[in-house]
Amino acid sequence: MANVAQAGEMLMSPEDFLVYPLDDEQAELVRGELRVTPPAGGAHALIGGNLFLLLSAHVKAARIGRVFGDGATEPAAHRSSGS
Repeated sequence: MANVAQAGEMLMSPEDFLVYPLDDEQAELVRGELRVTPPAGGAHALIGGNLFLLLSAHVKAARIGRVFGDGATEPAAHRSSGS
């Protein structure tokens, strides 16, 4: 159950957080406070895409590694050791 905090603020328990309906929103529980992060919009996607293209071109030309977008990572089996 939620506990009453100072000035009428409601705190949420970890158990309440786990069953709270959040649709597709990203959320976290910080010291009993529910913090919801709205999804990124079009401008965010455009800027991220442009940064990815520029960084990817630089990394490829310099032969210094790989660039992954949107939190993706390379599987451990495909990682090169060293260099």
